[in-house]
Amino acid sequence: MATHALIDNFTGDPDELYTLIAEEINKRELPGYAFSWYEEIEAMGFIVAKGMKARALKISYRGQDDLVLALQTGRIFNVILRRLHDLDPAERRHKGPIFFLYHSVYEEVVSRSVKTALRRHLEARQAPVPKELDLAGIFITSEKAEKTATAA
Repeated sequence: MATHALIDNFTGDPDELYTLIAEEINKRELPGYAFSWYEEIEAMGFIVAKGMKARALKISYRGQDDLVLALQTGRIFNVILRRLHDLDPAERRHKGPIFFLYHSVYEEVVSRSVKTALRRHLEARQAPVPKELDLAGIFITSEKAEKTATAA
């Protein structure tokens, strides 16, 4: 699953956003979260040059990994949260309810932390999120996008 935010007419700082994301996760005082860097390489060359490299924040917890990539393209600031550990429902049931609880908590903590960090990043740069725009509304999960595409 992936979550994507596209902020028009905004110049962001990926490193500052990554720091804010780590702060948001750490302030929940949950043990076992680890942060590292992952290098993304553009293979297709649609918007940016083929072979362009960008640093992504890798968030790990008990064998589960998410990548957060923040990238400035012109006057558009893109933030992508990509899960690298989708488990099918049967596997979740097999692992038991405690595993399911921790897995669900991990996913929610990462999602909320990315959204809150992005809000803080916008506000710190005097680009507050308009009140009529719910920040959650600009995040589109790939599941919603797939349903919308198949319905059309």
